[in-house]
This record gives sequence, structure tokens and C-alpha cells, in this order.
Amino acid sequence: SATVLAQQFPQLVSGGATVPYAAPPDGPPGFALDAHGRPCYRISKGDTLSDIAQKHLGRASRWRQIFGMNIDQLTSADSLTTGMVLRLPADATQIRMDAAGIGRR
Repeated sequence: SATVLAQQFPQLVSGGATVPYAAPPDGPPGFALDAHGRPCYRISKGDTLSDIAQKHLGRASRWRQIFGMNIDQLTSADSLTTGMVLRLPADATQIRMDAAGIGRR
């Protein structure tokens, strides 16, 4: 849908009839949903975009997607500040996607 595309690729979707992002009120760091049920992440000390991508999107390389979705707040991948709320792609999950414990071949 257009909303999912706008969430995942905001730099490619201009205008449009998407619902504006609404950061959740103050809360604990970590994964959350905004007022419209879209995934977001509140930064805590030591968080990195690649760690967030690995845990909630399954691949550390998807940090670029998170960065692109939050270019209005971030000047670089290292410009995270504690308490900042970042938009996440629609397929982000609260369940950590760590590969620990999975047999590798």
C-alpha cells in the first residue's frame, strides 16, 4: 500500500495521503508503536542503527533504510541521541531476531 511504501521509502514518496508520523509519548527505550500502530524505536545509550536493524529487521545492513526514513532527524549514522524516537520500516518486529543459538553451516 502507499502507506507502507511511504514508511519504507520516504525519500521516494512526496506529498501523498499518508498519515503523519506521531512519536509515542515519553516511554522506555526500545521498540514501540506510534499512535497509528507503526513501529518506532526510542534510542538508549549505546544503541547503533546497525544493532537496531539486526534486532528488529533481521539484518544489520538495513541500517541504511532506518537512516533514510529518519533523515529529517539524523545528520549521520552516528548522530543518535538518547530519547530520540526513530521511525522503523513497517516490517519491523518487537521480537528480537538474534541469530544466537541457530546452527550455522
